[in-house]
Amino acid sequence: MNLTGLKDEGAILRRHFLEPIAAADLIDQDGDLLDLGSGNGFPAVPLAVLRPGLRLTLVEASEKKSAFLWTVLRELGLK
Repeated sequence: MNLTGLKDEGAILRRHFLEPIAAADLIDQDGDLLDLGSGNGFPAVPLAVLRPGLRLTLVEASEKKSAFLWTVLRELGLK
């Protein structure tokens, strides 16, 4: 599924993985995380993996992206 416009591997790593890892240090271990316009699941999914105590709510209007997110969350055991 083509869910991101980024093509450069370095940009993908920085934007989709390194930014959530850096942000995880600023987020409590538990609490609520609301991601409006969840798209491809970044940064919410990596943050949920890094902070398993978070109660994750993803909001996505696109059926294609929503179906993708449900699959990712189920496969990672986050839902």
